[in-house]
Amino acid sequence: MSRRWAWWTSGSLLLLALLASGAWRLSREIPDRLRKAEEAVREEAARYGLGISFKNLRFHLLYPRVSLDDLEVRDERAGTHLLRAGSVDVSLSPGHLLRGDSPVSRIRIRNFTILAGEENRPVIERLRKMERKGPTPEILFLDGRARIGPVGPLKRWESRIQELRIREVRFLGTRISLHAEEASGEIALPGAKSANWPLDSLEAEMFLNEGVLRLRKFRASGPSMALKASGNIDLSRHSGEAQFSGAADLARWISAGAPGAPWIKQFAENGKFDFSVALSGSLEDPTGSGKLVLRECRLHENIPVEMELAVSASKRKIKMESLKGKILGGTIAGNGAYDLGTGEGEGKFSLARISYGNSLPEGLGPGWRPAGSGDAEISLAADRNKVRAILSWKNPAGLERVEGTSRAVAIRLPLSATATADYFYGGEIRIVALNIHAGDAVLSGSGEIVPSRRTIRLGGDFSLPRGKAADYGWAYPISWGSIAGEWGAQGAVAKPRVTMRLEAHELHARALPPVPVLIKIDGDLSDAVHFVVDVPASVAKATATGTVTAPLSAESRALEATVAVRDIDFSDGSRWITGVLASLGKDATGAARYTAGLSGSGKADFRLTVGSRAYAVSGSLRSADLRLKGARFREVSMEGAWNRSEALETWKAHADGKMGDGTFRLDGSGKNGSTEIAGALDMLDIGQVVPLIVPWTGPRIEGVAGVRFAAGIRDDGWVLDRASISAQRVAIDNAVLTGVSGEGSIGAAGGRFVLSVQSPGINVTANVHRGGEWPTAVTLIANDVPTGFLLSAWGRKGTVSGGKWRVEAEGEVKAASLLSERVVLADAVSDLRFSVSGGSPSVSEVAFGEVTVSGRKEGDILTGEASSRSPDTRLAFSMILREPYRFRIDGPFSFRSAENGKGKDEAKARFDVSGRAEIAGALRAIEGTSGLLKIDEFHLRNRAIELSGKEISAQIAADGVRWTGGTVLAAGNPLNVSGKVSWKGDLDARLEGKIPAAVVRLATDVFDRLDGSLRLDIRMTGKWDDPVVAGNGRLEGGTLSFRGYAQVFEEMRAEGVISREKIVFEHFEGRSGGGYIDGRGELPLRFDAHQPLYFSVDFFDMRFPYPDDFQPVLQGHAELVGPYDDFLVTGEVEVQSARYTRTLRPEKVLVDFRKRLTDVTARREKSDFRVRLDVSAVADGTIKIKNNLADADVKGEFRVVGDASRVIVLGAFDVLEGFMEYQGNKYDLRRVGVEFQDPRRNNPILDVRAETKKGNYTVIVTVTGSLEKYEVELASEPPLSKNDIVSLLSFGVTTQALAGSEGTLGAAAASSIVLGPYKGKVEEGLRGTGILDKFSIESSYSTSTKSFEPKLVVGKSIGDRLSVTVSTSVGTTSESSATAEFKLLENVYLQGAWESATTTQQGDLGADVKIRYRYREFKDFLRGRE
Repeated sequence: MSRRWAWWTSGSLLLLALLASGAWRLSREIPDRLRKAEEAVREEAARYGLGISFKNLRFHLLYPRVSLDDLEVRDERAGTHLLRAGSVDVSLSPGHLLRGDSPVSRIRIRNFTILAGEENRPVIERLRKMERKGPTPEILFLDGRARIGPVGPLKRWESRIQELRIREVRFLGTRISLHAEEASGEIALPGAKSANWPLDSLEAEMFLNEGVLRLRKFRASGPSMALKASGNIDLSRHSGEAQFSGAADLARWISAGAPGAPWIKQFAENGKFDFSVALSGSLEDPTGSGKLVLRECRLHENIPVEMELAVSASKRKIKMESLKGKILGGTIAGNGAYDLGTGEGEGKFSLARISYGNSLPEGLGPGWRPAGSGDAEISLAADRNKVRAILSWKNPAGLERVEGTSRAVAIRLPLSATATADYFYGGEIRIVALNIHAGDAVLSGSGEIVPSRRTIRLGGDFSLPRGKAADYGWAYPISWGSIAGEWGAQGAVAKPRVTMRLEAHELHARALPPVPVLIKIDGDLSDAVHFVVDVPASVAKATATGTVTAPLSAESRALEATVAVRDIDFSDGSRWITGVLASLGKDATGAARYTAGLSGSGKADFRLTVGSRAYAVSGSLRSADLRLKGARFREVSMEGAWNRSEALETWKAHADGKMGDGTFRLDGSGKNGSTEIAGALDMLDIGQVVPLIVPWTGPRIEGVAGVRFAAGIRDDGWVLDRASISAQRVAIDNAVLTGVSGEGSIGAAGGRFVLSVQSPGINVTANVHRGGEWPTAVTLIANDVPTGFLLSAWGRKGTVSGGKWRVEAEGEVKAASLLSERVVLADAVSDLRFSVSGGSPSVSEVAFGEVTVSGRKEGDILTGEASSRSPDTRLAFSMILREPYRFRIDGPFSFRSAENGKGKDEAKARFDVSGRAEIAGALRAIEGTSGLLKIDEFHLRNRAIELSGKEISAQIAADGVRWTGGTVLAAGNPLNVSGKVSWKGDLDARLEGKIPAAVVRLATDVFDRLDGSLRLDIRMTGKWDDPVVAGNGRLEGGTLSFRGYAQVFEEMRAEGVISREKIVFEHFEGRSGGGYIDGRGELPLRFDAHQPLYFSVDFFDMRFPYPDDFQPVLQGHAELVGPYDDFLVTGEVEVQSARYTRTLRPEKVLVDFRKRLTDVTARREKSDFRVRLDVSAVADGTIKIKNNLADADVKGEFRVVGDASRVIVLGAFDVLEGFMEYQGNKYDLRRVGVEFQDPRRNNPILDVRAETKKGNYTVIVTVTGSLEKYEVELASEPPLSKNDIVSLLSFGVTTQALAGSEGTLGAAAASSIVLGPYKGKVEEGLRGTGILDKFSIESSYSTSTKSFEPKLVVGKSIGDRLSVTVSTSVGTTSESSATAEFKLLENVYLQGAWESATTTQQGDLGADVKIRYRYREFKDFLRGRE
């Protein structure tokens, strides 16, 4: 025990001695060693470009360590600090020292600050490559801060470091652990602004062993994100594997300003997403997969989105395996891939059945969103240069307004859009194609966008088919036929230049007529836009040019424009004026009445200025000729201006021009609601002015008047300062007013108007009280007013009348009630008294000796009496001046024609009626009328028609008017009449008896004569204005002729059956033109319905009065069919005989014949009837021509077509045999052919050959060609010249025999023949003027030239006894003569003559006394007959 204690005691003492000895030696060596270590550290740091400084280097022996204060480590090359520390402890290990290793076992750094940036990267890289010997000491950082940046995308990162430990772990390598808090910083990702560091705490643990970095734990978190990671990396092989996972809150991420927050904020407001990534393999070409889940996400406008994305990477290719999710009630899906090696990739995304709901209020314009649901697809394709995107979108339900916006109108058109765009990595975006469809409307375009330069260049076109604005969501009533145009935008994005061209066809706004419109726009939307609008409408050609300044600014927006309107066609103005009024919601019917008949042309110019608080419009209109309702305006000029600002509104206008022979001038101005208007109208046609002011359907008004007026609108309302009118003569139909004048005015309280007429004397005074119902006291006094004037005022213009009247009336009317839409007479007329008296008035065939009508208004009833003398009438009447206007008429009446018939015109109708009336009813309910109408006696005689009756009465009751009795005689024969007519017009009456046939002439004017008797038995039903007649009738002893035709039909007998629509003549017969006719037919009862008539007639030996020169006798068959005013005559006619014996003047034959053929008409008076012809005729040599010119027999076969106004003959006529005489020569007609071939006009083809014998010569005359252009050829046997033939025909000898050796015949005789037809026509024309009685061109033999020359002969009779004739040659000589003849006795004449061979000779004068007798045969002369 003691030995053991001794060993322990002696050992302990020895150890202490050794320690004491070692400590003594260390104390002597450590300072020196520390100095050497410090120098070694500084030298080593300098090798790497570092500078080190510290204070208070101390060695602690008890616990072997070295400590120092205020350590600073500097990057000498960068000139920055890398590390600052308040204290550093370096623990020493004796074991390490004994093993020969570095004695440092731990370095502990407190209160430090680590600073590192991009500028320190070189020194850090050198330290990383530093060779280490021996074990690495443990390095421990406690309670410090780190500031790193900028390094790559990390601009700044700061954090409080609780602990950073680096130490060697056996078998595991170097362990690095980090615990940081309160981290912050900024990150700048490529192409984005700097963002805040999102993770404020970081905890990590990793191991580095033999070039392999193993991340054992990595946790980072912040308010918006949590992140975990693990894995390992072989730094020598550049490969490894890693796993990442985490979660983020988008709302917090955005509010924290984390990376990508501005971009995310454009689309999302809140949401959460989880992600996980697993990678393995080479760092340059990793393989792995990832997944991102987006949940509880809300895009803008509260759009919910849920999405899941899965990606994979392999062989430098990144593949989006799937994208699926939900958005806007639909689904989203996609996939794609990108090759990192080639830089090529593709992707496809689709949206299906997405419903926008309340989203996208600004998406497609203010307040619009897609309606219903739609689909969209996006395809992406990338290469090393660009990314191409192809977008397609469809929304079948169109667009709709967002709730809360005005005019909630939907665009129910299927919408679709396609776009193709290329994004170049340099920043340029090129839009290859853009197409947007809204129904059939299309907008297309292309262009490019350069974000780096912030410029664009876009353009395209658009088109809209026929449609209306409502189809596209615009509630304004506009429609069009088609719209097309182009658009473009280029320049800076902030200030692009915008151009557009729009062309619209049949643009229709509200009730305006459609017009074409062409619009051009060019300018900067932020500065000024210039525009040109062309409207080439049929009514006018308008062009507007102008500039809109700052169009996008509501405060500084301004407009200046000029409008030029040319080629205004006022004939379409009525349609435009009514269209404008209707578009403004005004009643346009009144304007249509005022603008009816508007026509003319003009031009206009306007200028428009619109500012933010001021408006101005000025312009002018000119028209050289303007017509309105028959009035003609000339040199019309209008101009005016309107200005409005915040405190002032003014306007002025002026118009002047000429109307007919008069002029007018109007001036107006206004300021802040006040108005002044003045006008002067001189020499204006009243008949043209009145229809312009009021709808006038009354009598015709003629006259010239002058008008002056001045009016205004002031604080107390409108006033008429003065108004006057004057006219020397005013004619109302047949009534003439002379000395017409009027004047008046209306002030604030009332006014007075006076109208006076000198002849007839009429004075009207109206005193107007302004206010309330505008009561107006009216007084009228008129003297010597013609009956015709009153009838014209009543609307019975043109009625034959006589007598004069005196009218007195006074009362009070309420002007406001009269001008209201619904006038109640009882209220509008508060007081009325009138008296009308006439002396010997007559109307049509009714005459009175004296007539007096008087009445007054008592309460609501107008009562009065109408009486007359010769004949005597006294009718009392009353009427309630309120609906339904009940009335009562009671008293005896008597009417008779103006002439009593004795010794007067028998063609006039004469009548005499007397009776009594007791009638009561209501004008508005006429079916309630009741009473009794009794005719004591009546007589009527009109030409051959005579009717009379006695004790005739009709009962008026609720069911209508019923015939209750009486006797009616027609030409002494009784007629049985019975029946009734209801108030609705239902008719049921019967007529039986014998009446004169002439009664038919009361219903139609077709007949010129109609005699005989008709026996009728008919019943009339249906409506009184459209009766249905049925029954039968018989005509006996009829004689009739039609108006305008000379053919008379006699001894006519016919039987007819009257049905609902026509009279059927089963058989009729009679005589006409000495022959016989019979046939059958049908005649409609209603000619106005254009129902056809039909007659089939056979005639024998009937002489026809046309042509009147031939009076042919005909037989054959004809049919008439068609409406009475346009019927067709067809048939086949044989000419039994026709004879033409009229004496003709030879020189007029061809002229008259041509004239008659060019104007062949039926020989009848003008009427509304049209007779179309298609009649075939044949004359087998039965036409005989025998007169002073010819004796020949003619045959022909022809058709007569056309109508009665223009008859066309088609066929041929030939002369069988005959001769004709002309200028003393008798011609044998060898061949005469006349052929009508032209169906449009009568221009026959002639083929005539005639021969005459003159001595030893046979002269042949040939006429060929058409009547309008015929040719005459002369020939002879033996042959002679044409001059000889003419001389032979004219004088019987040839020219040589006639003139001898001194001359030839010349042109005299030829001129006589050639001028023959025209000479006669000229002679007749001159005689018809009354200037000359004789005019002729004759041939004469000149004794001086020994030849024939033309001679002009004129003559004139003066009174019954004296005549003068003068002649002169018109050839090479001037031989003249004059003859005067005076009748002394019945057969004794004194004749004086003067002749001169030249104009220079005085000539020879002589006188004779002649006795002249006329006789046809010599024996008549011997018997003393003339």
